[in-house]
Amino acid sequence: MQAFPFDSELTYDEHNNPIYDRAVSSQPLRKLIKELFTTGVMPNPSTSFQVSAGNDGMTVQIAAGFAVIDGGLCRETETRTLEVTAADNTYDRIDTVVLRWNENVDVRNADLYVIAGTPAVNPVRPTLQRNNSIYEIGLADVFITKHVATITDDKITDTRYEAERCGIVSSISKFDTTTLYQQIQADLAGFKSTEQANFSTWYENIRNILDENVAGHLQNEINAVAGNFALTETGDTATRTYYTGNHVIWHGSYYKIKKTINIGDALVVDDNIERALVGEEIGALEVQDNSLNNKITNKVKLNGTAVSSINFELSGTTLTITTS
Repeated sequence: MQAFPFDSELTYDEHNNPIYDRAVSSQPLRKLIKELFTTGVMPNPSTSFQVSAGNDGMTVQIAAGFAVIDGGLCRETETRTLEVTAADNTYDRIDTVVLRWNENVDVRNADLYVIAGTPAVNPVRPTLQRNNSIYEIGLADVFITKHVATITDDKITDTRYEAERCGIVSSISKFDTTTLYQQIQADLAGFKSTEQANFSTWYENIRNILDENVAGHLQNEINAVAGNFALTETGDTATRTYYTGNHVIWHGSYYKIKKTINIGDALVVDDNIERALVGEEIGALEVQDNSLNNKITNKVKLNGTAVSSINFELSGTTLTITTS
């Protein structure tokens, strides 16, 4: 493992040369910075290493700025002016302004340069140099028209935001999520194999307790109450669903529902319906709905004795029954 910085203990050899017991090269530090920051120029201020036309002839100016190059740190505190090679007499060309990190022993520094392109009918910009000792980032391209004697801003293309040429410094811009994803997938698989089965069992139990589901149970209750108001059937089969305790007038007589009857089921005395006494009728019809305020007349038998009709009349919460 590499860890730094730590203070070195200073000693001296027999020739009085200093010896540092924690001395390290620049490579570990650059590797660490490379892990934390991407290569490019700092975005703040926005003029960091911005290239513009110079004040005189074939020159360009580069503003002060800060940059990170492959883990190395570069800072320029002054506006720099660089000379541009004279224009070709026959062809145009494209030059590139670069910030170069140079690790060669005789240099070991970073600096600004203008790399001249090759004059051509269709000129292309220079390729950036990047190897074990030199790493360049392109700050701008300058179009040099043949015969031109002065650089103007309209001929300068800012490439600081071009990721492949330069880019903007950002911290921890990307990270490998493979291990995290694999852990999540493993946890999900574990849940599916155990917890999901337990949940499914619990859900089935609750659903049974709730009579399949709460909405269905409530609907059953509503249907049971609503069944008290549909009292007349004229055929031999039910035209609606009835529940135990509902009442129906069928073939001129009053009946109580003994068990659930679905639409289309046959109405069968002493099977799913039974005769109801008048007293039961009164209790069953006791003010269930204001819609009963109209007079209801049906031909029935009263305790086995035929009567022409029984009149039901609702007043407030009182149901009055008269015969004729």
